[in-house]
Amino acid sequence: NQFAVDFAMPEGTMVCAARGGIVVDLKESSDVGGDDEKYMDESNYVSIAHADGTIGEYHHLKRDGVLVEVGERVTAGQPIALSGNTGYSSLPHLHFGVYSAADAESLQSHPIRFATAHGIVSWPRQGRVYLAD
Repeated sequence: NQFAVDFAMPEGTMVCAARGGIVVDLKESSDVGGDDEKYMDESNYVSIAHADGTIGEYHHLKRDGVLVEVGERVTAGQPIALSGNTGYSSLPHLHFGVYSAADAESLQSHPIRFATAHGIVSWPRQGRVYLAD
């Protein structure tokens, strides 16, 4: 999670795909969460495989809040889920990260860049608002 980003947002906020790809995994059955490691495996999520071999992961989604299906091709900006507060989470937010396999047992986190109306942002800062270009 070295380069993952957390976005505070109210539960039920529309989450859109950062990049296009194919939905390879999802979970939307959990309705529990909290600031305790016992909730680690309770996060609802969507995983999207990108053409470059990386996978974008969107975590802490609302129960029954996933709007796509495994195998579906999605485009950048397409609504894919509703934000929530499931899993190991102390407040409603979206956890977003881009990963690839480092080896058979672990993932490599990749830096994320965001295209905004004022240029590329490589390191979003807490408390700032960024608008898409």
